Amino acid sequence: MTRGPYTTLLKIQELELVLKESQALHGEEKEAQELSEKIDALKSDVPERTLKHFDRFRKNGVGITKEVDGRCRACNMVIPQGTLNRMNSGKEEPVCPTCQVYLYLSVYNWEN
Repeated sequence: MTRGPYTTLLKIQELELVLKESQALHGEEKEAQELSEKIDALKSDVPERTLKHFDRFRKNGVGITKEVDGRCRACNMVIPQGTLNRMNSGKEEPVCPTCQVYLYLSVYNWEN
């Protein structure tokens, strides 16, 4: 099972949240510039099509979320087991069938 760009997307989303919070609380330009550079470097490692999908949903809040116990953590809807099996095997892109947000599958956490 390959994690693909999904671990990177989680890191990007986390850094974007830190950047937004940092700008709101501190307004420090140097720290904001460093975070922006890290985000840009990570984005360069993600395929363009994947990044566009992520960015489209990220504008409204969440671009990627974890799947836990067969549920999407963004919309809390159950993901059908067949769909999860196809995602886990790499036959289907890990996207929530309900809210369309990328899913960081729980099987990714079980690998070293």
